[in-house]
Amino acid sequence: MTQTLIGGVIAAVPTPVDNHGNIDGDAFLEHARWCLTNGCDFLNVLGTTGEANSLSAAKRSALMTTAASAV
Repeated sequence: MTQTLIGGVIAAVPTPVDNHGNIDGDAFLEHARWCLTNGCDFLNVLGTTGEANSLSAAKRSALMTTAASAV
């Protein structure tokens, strides 16, 4: 088995939501692109700030699609 090591700066990116609990995709993209432009090598989306457990599968999928568009 081949092992790949991940290194560099991995940013935990929070998920911005509006007052109705909807993901603010524009704000997410702005922040994600800022992170990548300013030295982050990877984005940790839905992995550290607890919002994944509060979002439906459809919202999580939509956010991951939005995140992929940032790169």
